[in-house]
Amino acid sequence: GELARLEEERGRRRLACPLPVAPPPPPPAPPERRAEAPPPPPQRRELPQERWDRGDLAMLEGCWRNTAEMTTIDSATRQRNPLRSWQMCFDRNGRGRQSLVWVDGQRCEGPIQASFDGPRMQISEPQRCEGRRWLYTGRQECVRINDNEAECTRTQTDGPGAGVRSVGRFRR
Repeated sequence: GELARLEEERGRRRLACPLPVAPPPPPPAPPERRAEAPPPPPQRRELPQERWDRGDLAMLEGCWRNTAEMTTIDSATRQRNPLRSWQMCFDRNGRGRQSLVWVDGQRCEGPIQASFDGPRMQISEPQRCEGRRWLYTGRQECVRINDNEAECTRTQTDGPGAGVRSVGRFRR
């Protein structure tokens, strides 16, 4: 009987006790204040229209890539040799050197000279590009596309392929 009385007493006490109030949820964390990223610097204009129009060779100073999808053909073996890279480096007066590298690692180097003829830039190759593999001389005529690239058409000027043309993009 004593046990029943204690359980009943315990039940009454439970009902008499207020339920604990749940603490309020914490306030939401303030949104993270991220430092705003600075705006990207303005894109460098490598071939600005006003300098191109003036025929300013100094804007060419430094190295450029010609992205021509060019394949040369060995005149002795008739083997096709795709080009991997073509770099042209100029001084402030438009004088420079070109370096071509084929997919098989062969390379050649030779002098180049840039000039302007009205709105077109000319790049002449007065000598063959020489190395274990070589390239006949040529002349490129380039038309400005935008502030960072020009389209150049190269015409081979000597050898069995004289007159053959290839088109590439000239950019940093």
